[in-house]
Amino acid sequence: MEKKTSLFENGLIWFGAGVSIAEILTGTYFAPLGMAKGLAAILIGHVIGCVLLFYQVYWRKIQKSAMETVKDSFGIHGGQLFAILNVLQLAGWTAIMIYDGALAAQGIFQAGQWIWCLLIGVLIIVWILIGITNLGKFNTVAMAALFILTLILAKVIFFNGTAP
Repeated sequence: MEKKTSLFENGLIWFGAGVSIAEILTGTYFAPLGMAKGLAAILIGHVIGCVLLFYQVYWRKIQKSAMETVKDSFGIHGGQLFAILNVLQLAGWTAIMIYDGALAAQGIFQAGQWIWCLLIGVLIIVWILIGITNLGKFNTVAMAALFILTLILAKVIFFNGTAP
């Protein structure tokens, strides 16, 4: 029997992606829009993406991945097109995550940005090799720690006026 991730585990994975250093730093690219427009752009993008994915997978109550359900609407070739586009989008996002993570790590430990890029890339490969369904409790602890660190960062920024 194939082990699948639960709704809770998927929620943790997407929570981790949503509050990661890469997401936070990428959000700063919206700074020229100003606070209200930038926040609106981020929220609208998240709502659109989440509603579409949630509708495709959860509301239809089927045991298929999002890419499998796209085939139902667009046929096999349309599904392949969306799968290719998704892979390109994920490769780009991974590159941004590696770059932003290296910038953040370099700000704390001066080891060279290329070393941080390499280390983060290796950690991503290890995570892939472990497999998303085998992370279990580790993922829960990591996401709880990430949430706590996010609260601390928010307190420092919003109440002290500066980042650490």
